[in-house]
Parts: sequence; C-alpha cells; structure tokens
Amino acid sequence: MTSLNLSTNGPSISNSYNKIVNAPAPTGPAANSPTYGQWAVYTVQAPLVSAFQSESGKESVLKVQTTGEGELVDLIEEFSDGRIQFAFLKVKDSNSGLPKNVLIGWCGEGVPERTKGYFTSHLNAVSKLLHGYHVQVTARSDRDLTPDTIVQKVADASGS
Repeated sequence: MTSLNLSTNGPSISNSYNKIVNAPAPTGPAANSPTYGQWAVYTVQAPLVSAFQSESGKESVLKVQTTGEGELVDLIEEFSDGRIQFAFLKVKDSNSGLPKNVLIGWCGEGVPERTKGYFTSHLNAVSKLLHGYHVQVTARSDRDLTPDTIVQKVADASGS
C-alpha cells in the first residue's frame, strides 16, 4: 500500500490552507458573484514504481499545486484527468451570506486503476489535514464538478 506523505511539503501546505481559512471576505464586484471563491489546489505525486518492483517503502507525496481566487470555473480548470488532486476553497453561502469552506477530492478518469485504489485513503488523510470544511465534493470528471454544483452543495448543506 502506498501511503501519502503529508510532511515533506507540510509548511507550504499549512501556509496555503491558513491563507484560505483566514482570507478576508471579497469586496467590490467579486463580493456579488455567487461563484467567486478563494482556493488552494493540492496534487498527489505518485511514486515511480515499475511493474517489476516491490511497492514496499514507496509513498506518494502531497504538494501545493497552486493557490488563487476568482470565478470557480478558473479553479475547475486546474484539475487534470490523469491525477489525484484536492482543493480547499472558501465560497459565500447563497442562503446565509456567510463564508463556507469546501473540500474537493478529485480522482480523474485517466488515473491508472492501480492508483485509483489509493484515492479513498488519500482523501481520508487529506480531510484530516485540511479540516474545518463544511461541504465535501468528490469528482472524477468535468461533468461532476461545475461552479453551479459546488454552490448548490453549499446551499443544500446550510438549509434554506
């Protein structure tokens, strides 16, 4: 089993996470957009293992891919079909107007079958590291992840 190393890039992961958690509310035109968010995207670097090697001692490493803010469509463009990725983002709840945190787990359709098996354990580890989210979204393709689905899941979680 491949474990997920969260400590190699721990300081940069913590900094990007704290930046989102402590980010001030948007102002200006962004404050009125229902699909505006502030985010950090993390990617899993899988170990290079050939079919003839034993997997023992190999581990995947979580690293910060990018941080940003803007329309959620820009965030969604960061996800790659052949990767396991995670995002932590802050959006405004359309019901209450309060900021809500969202954890996105992405396991693209192009991820090798052998690696897909690790997604659940990686998601479990990342959800403990990037705690304090209100909604979790799991996606495999662009069809599963749209700005509207993210905003709707946040609204559904807060009630009406």
